[in-house]
Amino acid sequence: TNWAEVQWLGSELPQKTWSGEWWRGNELGYIVNNPAYWSRSGIYPATNGLGTLMQQHAAIRPILEEIFTLKIDFQKWMRDHTKEFLQERMLKEGVLHVSLDLKIWTHQVLYKLVFGLEANWEQANAFCTMQSGLLGHGTLGQVLPGSLYGLFGVQGIAYERDVMVKKYEELLLPRFGDRLKKFDC
Repeated sequence: TNWAEVQWLGSELPQKTWSGEWWRGNELGYIVNNPAYWSRSGIYPATNGLGTLMQQHAAIRPILEEIFTLKIDFQKWMRDHTKEFLQERMLKEGVLHVSLDLKIWTHQVLYKLVFGLEANWEQANAFCTMQSGLLGHGTLGQVLPGSLYGLFGVQGIAYERDVMVKKYEELLLPRFGDRLKKFDC
């Protein structure tokens, strides 16, 4: 494959994905998230947000823009929240565990921004643990035959994901359900 072929294929992507002839899938760089985790979601194709169809993306995009349009003085809130977070971590732990603590904190910030609610440490940690499990198992699951999924905890992680998705659906459906019910998303 040469550059001209790659460029031509890239130019075909919008039309081919919109028509449904091509599907991008759960691809994020070299990581391809296994659709087995999403197969019980009731959404076609079985995917996380990376693999939505173009029509699904077109339906969801305005809602994402609405959710992430800041309605509060975010700079002040963020400054205050960051200070509180760092003080709390230093008082409780005496140290900041950068990788885990910042993942949990990021979830808390996004939860507040999206739902207007506070996620406590335990809730945020449960989400981040499930999310990390999906990433690790989802990537490993690409090279394993389906018959081995049970040995590697795929069903357990899929169940945790189902529980989380139901929880978030309960928060989002009252707000956006009417706008989305005519779409498969």
